[in-house]
Amino acid sequence: MGASQSGYSYVALTQWLLEGSKRFGRVGFEKSALSFTPLPENLSNLNFVVTGANSGLGKCTAMFLASRKATVHILCRNKERGELARNEMLSGCGGAGNVILHLVDLASVKEVRKWAESWESSNPTLHGLICNAGFIPQSHSLTSEGLEPSWATALTQSYLLVDLLTPSLLRASESSSGGFTTRSPPARVVIVSSAGGFNVRCDVQDLNGERRKFDGALQYCHTKRAQMLLAEVWGGKLPQDKVHVSSMHPGWSDTEGVRTQLPDFHEKRKGELRSVSQGADTIIWLATSPSLPPHSAGCLFFDRAVTKADYPLAGTRSTPEEIAQLWQVCKDACGR
Repeated sequence: MGASQSGYSYVALTQWLLEGSKRFGRVGFEKSALSFTPLPENLSNLNFVVTGANSGLGKCTAMFLASRKATVHILCRNKERGELARNEMLSGCGGAGNVILHLVDLASVKEVRKWAESWESSNPTLHGLICNAGFIPQSHSLTSEGLEPSWATALTQSYLLVDLLTPSLLRASESSSGGFTTRSPPARVVIVSSAGGFNVRCDVQDLNGERRKFDGALQYCHTKRAQMLLAEVWGGKLPQDKVHVSSMHPGWSDTEGVRTQLPDFHEKRKGELRSVSQGADTIIWLATSPSLPPHSAGCLFFDRAVTKADYPLAGTRSTPEEIAQLWQVCKDACGR
């Protein structure tokens, strides 16, 4: 219902713009933040993995964790940019934390599997996995594994990394000490989605975006909608008292990605946009809060609260059968 020929839902887009102008920008954050409690000051002995940490929300999140004495493993594709970000994090936290760079192409199922298996071989504990990497493709292409790169990046994080790192997450919550200090179990998985995902219904039949006219922003919206759905499934599959999986959207934030990949949107909304730290706040809160709302595993969060994923009459909600099909597509693509 309400779907346009472009693939967006007209009904969702209208409501998205109305809500966004009131809540998704800087003013909306400042209003919500009036009720926020302080974030933890000490995260020593806690281990986190953050993807896409060389810029934007991921970098801000990783810098916060490192500044609170956590050990932060950042996964980046580009060595130069990854090393620059790592050095900035170490400098910014005055040596309080430990930042370890891992070079991984998150659009490659093979590379992600190889890295995760190497990680697990050392039998580590993992207190938080932040799946943040993502981008808006500028043209249509396929990886050597036959996947559209932005979808592959979402897939390897929201399905494969969670799957492969579940033993590490369980070890963190089940060990006698667990390394927890100011933050209690369960271990956390935070899947960073986007409010753009509200505007489409996940096209399980065409996750690679090959059957529709190419639109990078539309493809991005489909990947972000898929991530919301995968977080929902994980929330029901993993024991909630040991691993809490959720997704979130950061509102409209003034990140490098928005500036370079959505220049028209940035130009029109630049006076309204949140700062990067405001956009990252809910990521950090989900990863570090001493406690989370009960029965919230699998939910979508915005400004530290559970939020809806579908607008009324927008026709964007997937059926249980479609969600099950999405899960099977992920299993097939990842070979597990």
